[in-house]
Amino acid sequence: MTIPIEQGAEGPEVVGVQVALTALGVFSGEASGTFDQATSDAVTQFQAGVGLEATGVVDPDTLSALGGQPFHPEERTQLPMDEFPSFARVVNSGGDVDAYLGSLGIDPSDLSDDNGNV
Repeated sequence: MTIPIEQGAEGPEVVGVQVALTALGVFSGEASGTFDQATSDAVTQFQAGVGLEATGVVDPDTLSALGGQPFHPEERTQLPMDEFPSFARVVNSGGDVDAYLGSLGIDPSDLSDDNGNV
């Protein structure tokens, strides 16, 4: 993972940030993997809420507050899930939201309506 994570960034680490912010109730957009204005606004709200400088950019302090670790796919290992915060679950699933939800015991199909909308 390249830190800082900011507007224009794309990839599984952005999905991880978006899912973590969603779980915290500050992001309601799609976990698209694109760091857009809505993601920046949610990061700013989170940072202000936890007493960090509200920049809208995921720096090391913000990543730590979200419970994340730097993402290095080549070094990824299976970690005991009960020892790590939920953000780490997203990172360890490679940004796969369905895998993350599964690690929480949630069936993604339970979150959609009859048309498959979440």
